[in-house]
Amino acid sequence: MLNETKRLDTTAKITISPEARFYCLIGKKEGVMEPHTFFHMGAIDEKDVAIPLLEIGKVGDLGTHKQEGTCDILCNALFNETGAIIRNEHHLLRKDCQTDLSFNVNYVAFETTRAQYLYFLGVLKHINQQQLELFDYVVDSAIVAHSLNTQEQVSAYETKIAHAIFPAGELKAYQPTVNTNIFEYLPVSKCSDSNTSLNQATQSIEQALALSYANTCRHTGIDFLKQVLIDKQQAVSKLVPSQYFMPFACHNTMKAGRYGSPLYLLPLPPNGLELAANEQAIMQTLYQRMEGLLQHHFFSI
Repeated sequence: MLNETKRLDTTAKITISPEARFYCLIGKKEGVMEPHTFFHMGAIDEKDVAIPLLEIGKVGDLGTHKQEGTCDILCNALFNETGAIIRNEHHLLRKDCQTDLSFNVNYVAFETTRAQYLYFLGVLKHINQQQLELFDYVVDSAIVAHSLNTQEQVSAYETKIAHAIFPAGELKAYQPTVNTNIFEYLPVSKCSDSNTSLNQATQSIEQALALSYANTCRHTGIDFLKQVLIDKQQAVSKLVPSQYFMPFACHNTMKAGRYGSPLYLLPLPPNGLELAANEQAIMQTLYQRMEGLLQHHFFSI
């Protein structure tokens, strides 16, 4: 009798200490045939184990938003732009995470704070709301264009479009509950985003919902990094190439809802810190040397 694959629910409630460090990570699966870029955020526990709290990535919406055919999608993606969505990746966070599957990945990760994580949840909430509004718009347009007269016809079309745009439902991430040490995996529409205004998220929303050669999943991952790190300059550019087929400097695996080894975390970029001019210059020099070490020892970490 064959042994059944053991499955874990990696979206159950978890406890995170108020003193826990947080991280953000941009990465991709290893291999030239795996160009897709993903974005993770999470916490580091007292044993230095990284606990993923959200995992997302940008993909094309199969022409749904702009009602494009296959040829139009390809042409627009290369020479203009087509529609896109942000979705959960479901490699680490899922109710039926298979323990015998593993993925080799390369990545770059930065240490962040709990406040930055909660801020980014607010950004995601705005993106999610925009995606839901686009979904309603597409359905309403179809009712008129295709003369959908009955509730059955409308429901069938909603199901079809929902499967294309939200195959696993709306965006989800771990969020603190009333007891702020307990985090639950919930739709981001339920998060409190009092520290994230729509104006702050506007650029990310516009970039996230479009796909082109100059605005790929990699570009949106970089934009998410800059949102979290408050990066107004180019602090992440050396280690995060914008070409979607280029690898990142660090190596790891993903298996059973966790990373195979501790993450190599770069500290917050100096331009995100409030420092005097001379201190900023010293920190910038030290930071550039750390980046240089990573580049010089590519894939040895």
